[in-house]
Amino acid sequence: MERQKLLTEEKLRLVAVIDEAVLRRQIGGPDVMRDQLSALLDAQKRWNVSIQVDPFREGAYASMVSSLHILSFDEGPAVVYIEGLTGDLYAEGEDVDRCARVFGSLRAAALSPTASTAMIKGIRDEGTP
Repeated sequence: MERQKLLTEEKLRLVAVIDEAVLRRQIGGPDVMRDQLSALLDAQKRWNVSIQVDPFREGAYASMVSSLHILSFDEGPAVVYIEGLTGDLYAEGEDVDRCARVFGSLRAAALSPTASTAMIKGIRDEGTP
């Protein structure tokens, strides 16, 4: 809730690439999924939020078995937070650069924010993610 508050107050910028499987794997039942997909669509309307979907047709990608979060600050070096199967890791320096390149390639392969919005709406409106 605190992170959501920071986004709604426009104190943070969020750029996310999410796998299509996240949109289609039903967690909590159809009503919960519909609400979650609607929340993504609402977030996407904000100037400081950009959501892109990596569709199934793109196949495997570099960070499939983990997630990464690149944290950039007005002052100080960027940090990357990597969640993996065997534990979590904070890294700096060259690791941030490497992860930024991976993230850049993910964004390039993903649908545009506009096409991603259309996909999310379509999945939500199907009613059977």
